[in-house]
Amino acid sequence: MPKVYSPYKQYTGTHAFGVRFVDGVGETDDPRALDWFRRHGYRVEEKKAAAKSSGSSKRRSEAKGDAGDGGGAVPDQKQSDE
Repeated sequence: MPKVYSPYKQYTGTHAFGVRFVDGVGETDDPRALDWFRRHGYRVEEKKAAAKSSGSSKRRSEAKGDAGDGGGAVPDQKQSDE
């Protein structure tokens, strides 16, 4: 869920759109509220869902021993025509 940072770092309470802030940080996924906060000088930090899923799939690949190149962990082999 996106985090909203108040310009008043110590603010604790309920603000616009019913967003609850604790020590200047609130959370909401309401797009109208996020837009309002941006327009009024609040910083909005949205996490990328794709970044989370790629990190967890990378960990699964590493656990399996997959090099992540789609071909598995196969060593290079040279063939000679002799």
